[in-house]
Amino acid sequence: MRTDLDRRISVFTLIELLVVIAIIAILASMLLPALSRAKDMSQRSSCSNNLKQIGLAMIMYAEDHDDRFPSYNIAGSGPAYNSWYEQIDLYTNNKQIRRCPELPDYHLGYGANWRHVICYADSGTSWADLVRKFSSFKRPAEDMAFCDSHNGGYRGTNSLLEGTSGFQAVYCKHDYPNSAYSLVNNAVSSRHSGGSNCLFVDGHVTWYKVGRILSTGSDSLWGHTNL
Repeated sequence: MRTDLDRRISVFTLIELLVVIAIIAILASMLLPALSRAKDMSQRSSCSNNLKQIGLAMIMYAEDHDDRFPSYNIAGSGPAYNSWYEQIDLYTNNKQIRRCPELPDYHLGYGANWRHVICYADSGTSWADLVRKFSSFKRPAEDMAFCDSHNGGYRGTNSLLEGTSGFQAVYCKHDYPNSAYSLVNNAVSSRHSGGSNCLFVDGHVTWYKVGRILSTGSDSLWGHTNL
């Protein structure tokens, strides 16, 4: 037979349990955002390392090709080594570095600064004959070569969201002020806490908010006037 003391002890234990549960819930609500931020920072760091390796491969390619960077595409070259990332695969031996950790299931997470850094090979068409040399950049630490990209809104869809895949180019706001090819933010991605990792011509990587990347002011990252 339970005494009054036993009942009081049971009630008190139940109250303690509820208090502990409440404390755990409060701590979880405080820790989960911190854990999420830590995961984002880890993925951003991994992404940055990928871009640094791409930058090193790009410089090695230039050393072997008369100071020229990889072409955006090599027309008529056959199925192998056609796109810029296939050309630098020869210098990385690791196709995984093409993948942003936020897009692990897609083969490409980065877009090249088309026309200003990575361009079409010589083809006899004036607007396409834009192959760049490393030495032609006056301020290589200020000119973006690659950044996180996406395919959202491609081919005229009405989507206002970023795509779930990367895109092999990003487009300068100076040349494409009204969303190039219907790509949201000219294919510049905001998947890393509202911003993108940017690889510069000199090989360093910096994270910027998308608005900063798309700026066409005197601090533009696109190399539009730095040649």
